[in-house]
Amino acid sequence: MKRRVFLKSMAGMGLYLAANRDFPLAAAGKTSNSTCVGPTTSTAMVQKDYSWMVGALNGFSATLIQEHLALLKRYIEELNTLESRKNSIDLGGANPVFSHWRTCLFEHLELRNAIRLHDYYFSGLTSRNMSAGKRFGRVVVHNFGSFDQWWVKFRASALASRAWCMFGFDTQTGKCSIFGTDNDRQCPMDFVPVLVVDMAEHAYCLDYPGDPYAYLDAWLKRVNWQEIDKRLANISVNGS
Repeated sequence: MKRRVFLKSMAGMGLYLAANRDFPLAAAGKTSNSTCVGPTTSTAMVQKDYSWMVGALNGFSATLIQEHLALLKRYIEELNTLESRKNSIDLGGANPVFSHWRTCLFEHLELRNAIRLHDYYFSGLTSRNMSAGKRFGRVVVHNFGSFDQWWVKFRASALASRAWCMFGFDTQTGKCSIFGTDNDRQCPMDFVPVLVVDMAEHAYCLDYPGDPYAYLDAWLKRVNWQEIDKRLANISVNGS
C-alpha cells in the first residue's frame, strides 16, 4: 500500500499532507458499481480524542501531529463507509483474482489494522518527560539483557520496517518479541502489541525529512512509560 506517497498541497503553506493510499473503493471518492453508499450505521467507529498532542509534544511540530491525526480520521471515515457498503456487495462473484468482495475484505483488514495500530501509537505518547517504567525495565532485562540492548534491537527493527515496529507479548512462547511490518496487513498472529511506533514517512517527514534516526530518538523521549507498564500489567509476560 502506498503509505509513503505524499501530496504537495496547502497553497502558500508548502506542507506535505498525509500519506496516500490506494484503496480502490474508498480512495478519492470512487465507488464500485456493485456497491451502494448508505448512511453510516449506528455502530460507526468514532475517532478518539488526541487533540491534546497538538503543540504539546517536544520534538513533534503541531503541523505534523495535525496532519497525522487527519490521516487517522480519513481511515476511520473510509472504514465506516466500507461498513455501510459491504452488505450490498454481490457475493456470487467472489474470486481471488478480482472481485468487489475481495476488495472489500482486504480494505477492511487494512483499515482496521491501521486504525488500531495508530491508537496504540498515539495513546503511548506523552508531553511529560519520563523514565522507563519498572515493569517494562524488568521485562526487557529478562528478555533482552538490558534496556540498551533492547533499544539497539528495536531501533534496528524500526529502521528496517516501512510501516510499523512493535514490541509486545508472544502468547505462544510466553516471551516478548519485536516485529516489523511493511504494511497494515502484516500483523503477526498470537501477538499482543505493547509499544508501537509508526515508521511510515508521514509520521516524521515534516519534522525529520530523510532522518528516521532523529525521529526515533524524539519518539523515545515522548513514550508514555506509565501507559506501557499498564499494558504489560494486563498480560502475563515473562520477567514482569
